[in-house]
Amino acid sequence: MRIKSPSHFIIALFIFSILLCYPVMAQVKNEFSSECDEWISKVDPDITTIEKSSKEDYTSTLDKENTYVIIPDRTEGFLPDTTYTIDQVTTAIECLLGCKGNKNPAKISGVTHAYVSEILPSATVELAALFYISYLYKANYTHADGIALKDKDGNINPPGSLEKAYASYEKWFKEVKEVGLQKAREMELDPLEGSGLIWYGNNFSK
Repeated sequence: MRIKSPSHFIIALFIFSILLCYPVMAQVKNEFSSECDEWISKVDPDITTIEKSSKEDYTSTLDKENTYVIIPDRTEGFLPDTTYTIDQVTTAIECLLGCKGNKNPAKISGVTHAYVSEILPSATVELAALFYISYLYKANYTHADGIALKDKDGNINPPGSLEKAYASYEKWFKEVKEVGLQKAREMELDPLEGSGLIWYGNNFSK
C-alpha cells in the first residue's frame, strides 16, 4: 500500500495497532462474560454454560484467606450448592445485578416451600437475580417463601417495585464492598432495608 503523506501513514499505523490489539481485547471481554454467564445462567434460561461439579472440599470455619464459609441454618435436601467462597459470592452479586431490566421469564420461579399454597406470578430474570443474590448472601435458598416482592399493603410485585429493589440492592452492595461480605453478614445488613419491600413470606422489621 502506497502512503501518500505522513498523515496517511499515521492513520494506517493507528488502524494496524487496533487490529493487533483486538484479539487480546476480545479475549479479556470473553473471559469476563464467561465468568458472569456462569452466574447469570442460574436465573436466565437463555444463558447456557458447562456445569461444573459442585462437589468441593470446604472447611467448617472461615480461615484467614476467606476460603469457605459456614452455612448458617442450612436446610437439608435438594437445594443449590451453598459452599461458595467469599470472592465467588461477591463476583456473583456484581454479575447478577447486571440483570436489571431483563423482563424475560426466569429459570427459577414460584414458591420455595411445598407448604405454600399460593400461586405466585411467574418471575422475570431481573426479579430472580435479586432473589438469587439474597440466597448467596444468606447461604439459604429458602430465605423467602417465594420469588416475589411484597409491599406493606400486601401487594405482590407492585408497580415500580423492581426499580426500588434494584436501587436498594445497589446501595447495599456498595456498603458490602466497603465492609466486606463476612462483616456484612455479621452486621445482618438487609438489601431491602428502607425500600418498603420484603421478600414473599417474610415480615417487615419493627
